[in-house]
Amino acid sequence: MDFTISGAMPIHNEEAFLPYTLATLVDAGLNELVVVLDRCSDKSEAIIDKFALKANYPIRKFVVEKRKWKHRTAEVFNIAIKNTESEVIYPLGGDCMYDTRIFEIDWRPIDFATFSLIDYDLLGDQWRKIRANIINVYRKIVQLGYTRMTRKPLFHQVQGFKRQVFKSVGIHDVYHEDTVFTREANRKGFRYRFFPQFTSVHLGGTQDLMDAVLPFDSAKKS
Repeated sequence: MDFTISGAMPIHNEEAFLPYTLATLVDAGLNELVVVLDRCSDKSEAIIDKFALKANYPIRKFVVEKRKWKHRTAEVFNIAIKNTESEVIYPLGGDCMYDTRIFEIDWRPIDFATFSLIDYDLLGDQWRKIRANIINVYRKIVQLGYTRMTRKPLFHQVQGFKRQVFKSVGIHDVYHEDTVFTREANRKGFRYRFFPQFTSVHLGGTQDLMDAVLPFDSAKKS
């Protein structure tokens, strides 16, 4: 059985990263990409419009002009996900290069999944790139060791989940919205799997060391 797949992507002034992100998604096998333009004042929308002419699936845009939630990222991810129409949903960032094999996994035996992510600080100086590499080493150790020992979901990874997981858990107005989502999905007994062999790359600013490597149940919450 094949599942329909939606990407849910909030964007806030990410014209520097979007060309790299979208280049990995042209033939990603999505059924749709829902984009939420969050008060963009740069060329992000124009880049999305140009991409829509090349992609082999429909792009649907929503514009947010005013913030309502305390935590902006949680709010716009919630909007994007709620406007998807597929059976499986992948929250996507506008500043990541994606390993498109994450969209080809077998969803029959699982309800939600996480995938490896490493940092490459595209716009950072040499020190920030070195720092990102150090964090990536620790991240890989935690990814492989923690999940094998505990069988629990990891904090701050690329995610995918079935629609019933979102209906049951939802996105909360907290700083680490992905962490809380993953923890609650696990607590409610949804079937989980981590795919360490598929690695995407975060191009934005490097995370703090503890933020990047701690499992979800040790992460900070607001």
